[in-house]
Amino acid sequence: MIDRKLSYGPLFTLLLLAGCIEPFSLDIERVSNQIIVEAILSNHPELQSVKLLQTPNDPLGFIELEGAIVKVENSNGLKFSFSEVAAGTYYPITPIEITNGEKYRLLVDLGDSVQIVSNWQSVPPPLKIETAHVSPTIEQSVNDNGYLTPYYGFSYYVTSEYTNATSTFVRYSYQSAYIMESPLRSSLCWDCTGCYIVSNAKDFIKTAFVENGSRKRLLNFQIAFINSSYEYSIKKTLRIFQHSINEDTYEYYATIEQQKNLKGTIFDPPPAIAKTNLKDVRNPERVIYGFFEVNSVDEASVSTNGNSAPFAVRTFDEICTPYNLYTNPQCADCRVKEGATNERPHWF
Repeated sequence: MIDRKLSYGPLFTLLLLAGCIEPFSLDIERVSNQIIVEAILSNHPELQSVKLLQTPNDPLGFIELEGAIVKVENSNGLKFSFSEVAAGTYYPITPIEITNGEKYRLLVDLGDSVQIVSNWQSVPPPLKIETAHVSPTIEQSVNDNGYLTPYYGFSYYVTSEYTNATSTFVRYSYQSAYIMESPLRSSLCWDCTGCYIVSNAKDFIKTAFVENGSRKRLLNFQIAFINSSYEYSIKKTLRIFQHSINEDTYEYYATIEQQKNLKGTIFDPPPAIAKTNLKDVRNPERVIYGFFEVNSVDEASVSTNGNSAPFAVRTFDEICTPYNLYTNPQCADCRVKEGATNERPHWF
C-alpha cells in the first residue's frame, strides 16, 4: 500500500493536464487522481532523482506518493535501486554512472495495481559550454493597460562548443546564490553578518537545438532574463546547467515551454498535452503524466553585481528598516532566510 501525503506547490505539468490558456485553471474532474512522474537520470550525480505525485480533488495541492519501489534498469539487465529521501522524492542509493549511448528505463511499483515502466532512453552525447556571460538589460513590454513599460534586469547567455551531430537538442536549468547582509543585526551575533542564499529555479524551462550538424553551435543564446533586485547588490551567481537530451525529451519540454508562454490571444497556438514516455503495464488504459529523461550535462557559473548596471539596484540598507523588521526578520539575522547557509557554495 502506497502512502499519500498532501502537499501544495506549483507544478507546470498541471497546466498541460488541463489544456487551458490560463495557468492552473483546472478541470478538476479531468485531472484529479492522475499520477505524475518527474524522473531524471544524468551523468551529473546531483541531478539524478524521481518525483512521484498524484492530483487530488483539491486543485491547489498534490499528493506525494510515498513508499514506492523505484529502480532504473540498463540494457544489460542491471538494476539500480532508489531510496526515498523525502515524501514522494527518491534518489539512487549510490550515484549511477551512466555510459554514453547505453539505454536505460524507469521501473516504478506503486502497489494498488499500478506498475509504471518507461520507454528505453539512450544517453545522448554531451554538448559542452564554451562560454557563459551575463549582461545588464533593459527590456520593454506592453503592460495590461497597453503602455510600454521598461523592465530592468540581467540577461544570461551561453555559447556552446561546435557539434557535428545531425541534430543536437538541449534544455537549460539553473541554481542561484547571492550574498545577503543583515543591516539590523545585533553586534553580539557574529554569524548574522552575512549569508549565502541558495535556491533552485522553479518551473524554469528553456529549450534549444542545433540543426544539420556540420560544426554548428549555439552562439550567445539567451537562456534567461532575471529582474533586478537587492539580490544583485553585492554578488549573485547563476550555476547554469546545459542538458543534452534526446529528441523526444526535447519535444516534451518544448511543448511545456510553449504552453507556459501562451498569452491568451487569438495568435496563440492551440493548447497541447506533452507526450509521455511512461505507461502503467498493469492497466494500459491509465494515462501516466510526466517523463523519464536521460541526459548529459555540462555546467558553467556566472557572477555579477549591480555595479555594472546602467540602472539603480536596490541595496539591503534600503529594504531593511526598523519599521519592517517584523515582516523581514532576515534583516536582523540572515540565517532565517530560506536557503541560507554560512558555507560558500563551491560553484559561487
